[in-house]
Amino acid sequence: MFLTQWNVPGVLGYSYHYDYYGENNTGRVTFADNLYNGANRDATLDRSWYYEDMGRLNVSYTGSEARATIGTDTWGHPDGPYAQGYGYDVLGNRTHEEGWGGIYGSYTNGNPTYTSNRRDGGTYDLAGNYTAGGAATYDATGQQVAYTGGSLSHVYDGDRLRGKKIDHGVATYYVRSSVLGGQVVAEINSAGSWMRGYVYLGGQLLALQDSGVYWVHQEPYTKGQRFTTSLGVVTGNIVELDPWGGNTTRSQYSSFQPHLYTSYERDSDGGDDAMNRRYSPYWSRFSQPDPFDGSYDGTDPQSFNRYSYVHNDPVNYVDPSGLKEPLVCGPGEDCVISTTTWARFWDDRDGPSLSGLWSIGPHPDSPRGGRGHSQNPGQIKTITECQMFANIVAETAAESGSPADFVNKLWDKFAQDKDRLAWGSTGFKQAFKDDVGPDNSPNQVRHYVGGLRSGFVLGIFGNVAANLRESQGVGFDDTNPQRKNPTPRTNPLTPSNEADRRLNAVSTSHGKALMSGTIKPVDLPANILADVCQ
Repeated sequence: MFLTQWNVPGVLGYSYHYDYYGENNTGRVTFADNLYNGANRDATLDRSWYYEDMGRLNVSYTGSEARATIGTDTWGHPDGPYAQGYGYDVLGNRTHEEGWGGIYGSYTNGNPTYTSNRRDGGTYDLAGNYTAGGAATYDATGQQVAYTGGSLSHVYDGDRLRGKKIDHGVATYYVRSSVLGGQVVAEINSAGSWMRGYVYLGGQLLALQDSGVYWVHQEPYTKGQRFTTSLGVVTGNIVELDPWGGNTTRSQYSSFQPHLYTSYERDSDGGDDAMNRRYSPYWSRFSQPDPFDGSYDGTDPQSFNRYSYVHNDPVNYVDPSGLKEPLVCGPGEDCVISTTTWARFWDDRDGPSLSGLWSIGPHPDSPRGGRGHSQNPGQIKTITECQMFANIVAETAAESGSPADFVNKLWDKFAQDKDRLAWGSTGFKQAFKDDVGPDNSPNQVRHYVGGLRSGFVLGIFGNVAANLRESQGVGFDDTNPQRKNPTPRTNPLTPSNEADRRLNAVSTSHGKALMSGTIKPVDLPANILADVCQ
């Protein structure tokens, strides 16, 4: 099920197509027909999007050129707000930039290069934060505190969210909602007077309070915005952006609503406050590396690029918090398998919205508030127990201090949860699966965590100890009789015992690597996905 139309009659609307250019309904929108821009259709705002094999946005056209890509118009008379093309390296750095409009302005044709995912020609501090030749400075948490090139400074709260901004001498204080994941609900000036308020529906801005109430209509794919008064009258404020958030010549009085690009706030320096980081529309990436170490994914090289925005698919995804969080949900639940905190733009909704513009659902709750989920059931995937285990290991690594603290927390987390002791029937390599008992004796997680702890504590003797426990029938928690196998194994050479021994060899080697410092806790999820999961 795909979103086929988003329409506020007489204000702004589009219909969508997913099967052009050989996409074959992957869930990525490929064409958007403008239905309304004010009272009438504006064909110059039609969009086309072409993606390369990795799903990254490759070419984006507007107006007549968009229609020319599907054969309903001709080339040579561009009338839209932009036409852009992009190329990338294997890690998701944009190595080719060509086109005009939006972030480019006049025609551009460039081929930037990168070193360690940092753009050559730019300056960075030791933590990898972009410093703009010393104009931008950062605090110990990696948040930008000042940009002298734009007379801009910031103060943050204990959750790394901006609480105060001074822009060219004008101070703004932000009141945030803990219920809405830290979204700004009010702005206050230096005199303590209320300036502007915001109303949300889930994670999306619904209304703006500023000398009156204005409804905000933000389209999900083009990210364009229109505004109506409380009486339904369309205002003259227009937001029309390129895919990366660059303002186009079609925008009018866009400063009326500072949250131009998705939920980000546009500052006077042209950069966006993305809650936990700064986003640069011009470079189409974050200015700081992702501060969450648990976001590495050994199966996806692009996750090692700490600066890229939503895997370079800004049409279909957004990143509300500027972070990648671990995927946390229970066995068999529907989860979005993704590598950033991206969410489908419409976020967490079951059923029609208040304005009746779309009907999406019912869907299962997302694993975290604000994470959202995909409109396309083809992109909602049942996570295996092995993948889920790797994600919880990532979460444990993020909340741990030393490697010993990490191993102990992992041990405690799984030793105290009887349901988790049974994980192991899905997603593990065949070599590690028992061939006896119900569901192939689903206890691979139990064996892995026990072996990891043995390898970490006992080093080279860890595997011997782990295998001895197998042959003696000792369970996950040696101190708890309820966690021990009821009887010792009488035949140590059964296939099931051999499968456990093979898993012990892997898990104890991981434990020894943690003990020696060869790998860090944040590296372990990638090792699990590569060595243990199918």
